[in-house]
Amino acid sequence: MSYVGPPFPTPCSFTLQVLTSLSPNQPYVQDGFLIRNTSDHNISAFVSAYNGGSDDWYSLSSSYKGDSWARNGWEVVAFKNENDTKRVGFYLNTKDKTTYIIFHSFDNVEIHTSD
Repeated sequence: MSYVGPPFPTPCSFTLQVLTSLSPNQPYVQDGFLIRNTSDHNISAFVSAYNGGSDDWYSLSSSYKGDSWARNGWEVVAFKNENDTKRVGFYLNTKDKTTYIIFHSFDNVEIHTSD
């Protein structure tokens, strides 16, 4: 048996920092995701809608204000660049916690949780 289809993407590596200890300014707010962009590029985020909400792409700002998605379970969180030539994503559970995500680059994404 052999594989027939598009070629597999070139393997890449990235740094994922999952941090559970929070500073006092990152408390539980709601079940869901708060996402911000600290890169110098226009980045959009997508959060799946398995647990409600919209699964549209949204342009990210550098603060958490306005960039929140209320969800209460497992969801896909993905990022893409302005030309849609780069993407990265994660499958995360946000039930009973607030998940803070900081996009630095496609190979450096920080994920903090309030639990």
